[in-house]
Amino acid sequence: MKIFSKAFYKFTTAVLLFTTTIAMVSCDDSSREVTEDADPVVLDIDSYRVSCQGVVEQQCYRVKYTDDREWSLFYDEIIGFNYQEGYTYRVLLKKEKLNNPPADASEYRYTLVRVISSEKV
Repeated sequence: MKIFSKAFYKFTTAVLLFTTTIAMVSCDDSSREVTEDADPVVLDIDSYRVSCQGVVEQQCYRVKYTDDREWSLFYDEIIGFNYQEGYTYRVLLKKEKLNNPPADASEYRYTLVRVISSEKV
C-alpha cells in the first residue's frame, strides 16, 4: 500500500537538508570575529585540573599569570593546547576579544602560540 508519492518524499528530504544546513551555518564561529588585535599572555598551568562551576560543572585549569603568587581557575578552552595531567606548563597564548560572544561563554578566545616549557611532576 502506497501512502505517499515519490514527489512527497523528495520534497521532505529537500526540506530536511535545507533545515539541517541552516542549523549548521548558524553555529558557525564567523559571527564571533575578534574586535581588536590579539594580546600575548604567558600562563603557568598546574599539573592537575579541578572541578569548577561555570555554566555547567567542568574541569578548570589551575593557572598563574606572570606576576601571580596564587593559583587561580581558568575556565576557558585553549585552542591547540594538548594538556596532559602530571605535567606543569608555561605557555604563550594569543588572547583575542570576541565581537559577539554567546551569553554563556567567555568574551575572549585563547589560542596556543607555543609551549615555552613543560615538566613532568
